[in-house]
Amino acid sequence: MRTGNTTEREAPWKLEFRWDRLLPPKWKRPYLIWTHVLLKLVALITIVFGAPGVSYFEGEGYVIDNIKAEFNATVFTFLAVLDFFVTKNILGPKLTGLHHGFKVDEDNQIKYHFYAEKDFLSRYPSTDRDSFFTFMVFFSVVWIIKLIPVIVTLSKFWIPFTILGFTSVYLNLYLFVQTRYYRQWTMSKFFAAWLYNFFMRIEKPTIVLAHLSFKAASLFFYFFANFFTSSFIVQFLVILTLLSMDFWAVKNITGRLLVGLRWWNFVDADGNNHWKFESAKDMTRFPAIDRRVFWLGLVVGPAVWIFFVVTAFLTLKFEWMIVALLGALMNLANLWGYLRCRWNNTEQMTSYFQKWAFLNVLRRAQQPPQEYQNPVFSA
Repeated sequence: MRTGNTTEREAPWKLEFRWDRLLPPKWKRPYLIWTHVLLKLVALITIVFGAPGVSYFEGEGYVIDNIKAEFNATVFTFLAVLDFFVTKNILGPKLTGLHHGFKVDEDNQIKYHFYAEKDFLSRYPSTDRDSFFTFMVFFSVVWIIKLIPVIVTLSKFWIPFTILGFTSVYLNLYLFVQTRYYRQWTMSKFFAAWLYNFFMRIEKPTIVLAHLSFKAASLFFYFFANFFTSSFIVQFLVILTLLSMDFWAVKNITGRLLVGLRWWNFVDADGNNHWKFESAKDMTRFPAIDRRVFWLGLVVGPAVWIFFVVTAFLTLKFEWMIVALLGALMNLANLWGYLRCRWNNTEQMTSYFQKWAFLNVLRRAQQPPQEYQNPVFSA
């Protein structure tokens, strides 16, 4: 059963995400969105670090201790269930004005109802609503990526828990999408519209695809290298090749075409090494959405590789820690180079971020407090 303000129904394929409003400075209720992200991130980290047993040397061989695995599984189950109910009952309603859950109807029958508060599109900031759905999509994809190697390698201990993690995120996403679009949209149409809207807003899709594809390829092979070859040397060489291709493409092509920045070095006749950091004079020639996607990929890339470095270190996989460290260093080199292109020196960079933080705090302080409004449902 569906109740709510049906006059605000949207036609199919009118999914209007504004990608430039998904950054923290645009959020109206940042504490709720950060809670939304951290709940899912902590649960994901718990299962990533929760190896099925701890190996330690005793006597003539290694002994597998499953106590840690069982403890991690218990903690993860609690976090996954907590995330589902907090998202369903607190974060979703407060960020989007949407509700779903079991309810007893007039005939004393228990049915699953979908509720939308009256005028929820205008009462709740679209920045928070778009960020809420975007993070749900992101973590659903991350859980799918995590689920594939677990199933392929037949890690029987972790298969049900990984499925639980995916279900806790995807089920909430599915129910909120059904509530948001009045049960007119299937999930396939939602994801298709989500991707369609993303690429249609980009003015240079080929360059953006090149900017992201090499990063995705190196991460993909890092995840699934064992499915292609059992030789670590071959795995290392393939990942290093993909990282080098990504480094070269970002440094020489995508940065120049998407944001008008370029950095390079040369050796003069005296053998001195010189670094050049160049920036286009007219930045308005480069579409804002393309620039944001470029910087997003440039920042997320090293963050993911640093996460892999920590993961490999904690799981004592030092050979893979070296691979992840190379990925982090090569991505950080491009990030540092383009930050220097954007700002001529570190003083300008520091001054910019200090000014940005001050204006952000000032803007929030000047916002008048909003009175709490009880959920109002139309008949």
